[in-house]
Amino acid sequence: MRINARPILVLLLVFSRLTCWSVAAAEQTHKKSWSADLTSYGATSTALADNEECKPKFSIAATTEVVAVAFGKASAASAAPRNFCLAQPWEITLLFFDQASGKLVGKSGPRSGNYRFEVFGTPRGNFLLHYEGHSLSSPLHEFFMLLSPSGSELKRLDLGPIPQRAKGSVDRVLVSPSGQTIYIGESGNDGLHCKVIDAETLEDRLAWTEPHDSRSPGAIAISDNEMLGVLGQVSFVGGVDGKVADSQGPPMLRSFGGKWHEIPKPDSGQILAPFYGFLENDKFFAAEKKGEEKSVRIVKTNGEINFAPVFPQTSHSIRFPVALEASRDGRYFGFLGARENWGNHLMLDVLKWDDTFWDDDTFVYLWRTERPDPVAKIDLGTGKVVFAVLGGDSPGVASIRGTKLQYKRVQSPVE
Repeated sequence: MRINARPILVLLLVFSRLTCWSVAAAEQTHKKSWSADLTSYGATSTALADNEECKPKFSIAATTEVVAVAFGKASAASAAPRNFCLAQPWEITLLFFDQASGKLVGKSGPRSGNYRFEVFGTPRGNFLLHYEGHSLSSPLHEFFMLLSPSGSELKRLDLGPIPQRAKGSVDRVLVSPSGQTIYIGESGNDGLHCKVIDAETLEDRLAWTEPHDSRSPGAIAISDNEMLGVLGQVSFVGGVDGKVADSQGPPMLRSFGGKWHEIPKPDSGQILAPFYGFLENDKFFAAEKKGEEKSVRIVKTNGEINFAPVFPQTSHSIRFPVALEASRDGRYFGFLGARENWGNHLMLDVLKWDDTFWDDDTFVYLWRTERPDPVAKIDLGTGKVVFAVLGGDSPGVASIRGTKLQYKRVQSPVE
């Protein structure tokens, strides 16, 4: 019996074309990179009466599917008695972009607040906006707003100041790396009022008051069940919420509402570094700079050194103060780094100035949470940058430089 091969050949050709079309369509919907000009959405500068220019402020967060951008724009119509940017009310707007295509999928706002605001991703794929109300005379209100990935308001929490609030005090608001837990510490005349809130429901998990004690550590970071603290003076850097803190004391640990205790010393010696922050529930990082030498260790809360991320020996280095971001699914984390301009350091070394003359080229080194070698190095361009790490099977980095939002996907993550 003879078989006519012609129909079979036609079917094979049709199948191969359909396969190519489907692959091309998938590539088109899941772009390797994309960008957006945020000025087209209203993120522009504001000129005050004395010609001072207030540039927009940005915060960025991401889940595995959506990138959220919060931007603040100073209001020129303010009757603020002091005519400078931080004294003005700020209009805060959120934009939501599809991670795969870069298309705008939602918008929320604007809403009135001040220049202190930040957005976070939550484990269920929602977003939490934290901002302060605008006031130059009375204690500030803390606002928390839970939003869907399309920008719909799901829940809102308005935390007014406690009646016994200490004059001139500032709330300490910390958010866990998973985005599940919020800690608020408010200083009162009768002690420190502490509250732990679930980010997905905005309901209280725990509240307690503890006496003021200069010998007690100050909280610098939280996980979903513990607090990291240090003794002595703490300077927050790297974000409104203080995800990273600069301190000269050894780290301390406690459960929410529990007693502080020292973290056990590892075999390699005491953990003592100026920068600390939680990476996930049972791990934190300790970053240190001695002269030109910089090092980072990932440490378990039992004191065991988990691993030390390996930084390639190039002219690139991680930037200090440290800027670290972890993906919400806990699979990846990244450090902001820079190829430092030789002109900056020539001027700094010779003239001992504290300012820089040219912007450095910035990038993010990306790691898997259990591996010392980086997965990728993603260039972000020149200038000041805020960024977020996206996890999932196709990790990437979303960043804002100037008024440009860009997303870059890692092509072949190491498994």
